Amino acid sequence: MADINLTNYDMAELSDYYLGYNPDHEIRRGPSVRRWEAEGFISEVHSLSLEEIAKDYFDGFVSRSIVAPEQLTSSGEVRSFKVHDIMLDIITAKSTQENLMSTLGNHLQSAVGHDEIRRVSIQPGSRDNYFSRRGSLRHVCSLTIMGSTEKPKDITFSKLKLLRVLDLEGCRWPLSDKDWKEICNLSLLKYLSIRRTGEYVHYTRTHSVKHLAYKKEVVKIPPGLSKMKALKRISYVDVKGKGLEALQEVAKLSQLSRLCAMQTDPYASWGDLSDTLSDLNNSLRYLSVMQDEGNCNIPGQLHFLERVRSPPVFLHSLHLLGRLGSLPPWFPCLSKLASLSLRHNYLGPEMVDLLGRLPSLVSLKLYSGSYTGTELRFASHQFPVLKQLVIDNLPNLVKLGFESGAPGNLERLTLFLPRGSAASVLGIRNLLKLRAVELFGINDGHVVNTVMEEVNSHPNKPIRVTRDDQPPPPSS
Repeated sequence: MADINLTNYDMAELSDYYLGYNPDHEIRRGPSVRRWEAEGFISEVHSLSLEEIAKDYFDGFVSRSIVAPEQLTSSGEVRSFKVHDIMLDIITAKSTQENLMSTLGNHLQSAVGHDEIRRVSIQPGSRDNYFSRRGSLRHVCSLTIMGSTEKPKDITFSKLKLLRVLDLEGCRWPLSDKDWKEICNLSLLKYLSIRRTGEYVHYTRTHSVKHLAYKKEVVKIPPGLSKMKALKRISYVDVKGKGLEALQEVAKLSQLSRLCAMQTDPYASWGDLSDTLSDLNNSLRYLSVMQDEGNCNIPGQLHFLERVRSPPVFLHSLHLLGRLGSLPPWFPCLSKLASLSLRHNYLGPEMVDLLGRLPSLVSLKLYSGSYTGTELRFASHQFPVLKQLVIDNLPNLVKLGFESGAPGNLERLTLFLPRGSAASVLGIRNLLKLRAVELFGINDGHVVNTVMEEVNSHPNKPIRVTRDDQPPPPSS
């Protein structure tokens, strides 16, 4: 963690966003910290990015018990959280005193004391025309409208000249052409969320937006995307048909850090995606490339990755779904890769040695069809920082073994063996830092007994064991 001093003022400013939610609402960490960035609460420190700084600030919230983690990622990071009731009361009082936030509807109703409200959260049950009677919205820089079925009468987007954050998640009223025109003309807007609204984005106009959150399904990107120069994340993009043309525009987004591309046509080309990845080699941190899972037996689906001339060397997370046969030659260059997920790649035994040399790999997930070998052996000199290993449904696997001291930092081992598999699992007692074992789909008594014997004799007791044929163990 970076050495960042989180002042009381910082805490008040950042935590103020949590007033926009009910006390029992589970809040996603990612959108929360990206909103902080959009409003300018955080700034770069030395070589750290804004998202890295935001993560450290959020970790400060956790350590000070302002928020309680609810869900964790595979690498142990907080995925979602809730705000402690007592802390919410404290934040509410401070926010009202400083005139930082006005929240209407449901669990609290903050009075508008001045004409210069900076943040507004409108929840179901709020009264119409509240602001027109009590104050002005001309100074608002953050507006959240939660789950509304109709547009609040007080809201005219064209009047929100200082707006940086607009969150319409779950709103079911359609945005008119006039609404979109007004939104697209908000020159300071950095964060726009239309998740669960049924809306699509007018990409060609929202030039200043950095963080765009939209509904989680495959979409086609129309021409004009390259005008969004500040865009950092694109998810669930189908590159078939005219989507290939859009890849040329994606390549011009020099700040893009996250790209999720799908090919739903099993026989179609991935076009210029190799060139696009080369052009984005300095900005990409998260990459997901997925062939339609129902058609992963066709050879050569992801061979275009071999043509990437300048690999994205700063990648932190990579997910590949589709037939490869062998890993691209530039894989050893991924020195910063921390999380890798493979599925239906049909890789051979050489995969283990190559991946074992990646110095930063923390999480490795080998799903169905990722590996074709019969033996999977982890040697003492491989995977120096690996903490999580998932072996899921590898039908050819006969032997899984861990040599002494390998991987030396593994904490969590998940095994899902297909029905009828009699694969041997040896060397678990050699995983000296192991804390948790998960066993799923294993119906062979000998395999289970072998694993449990090694777990029970492990020097690092007690190890938490989860089995799908038994009730889950009590939480510690």
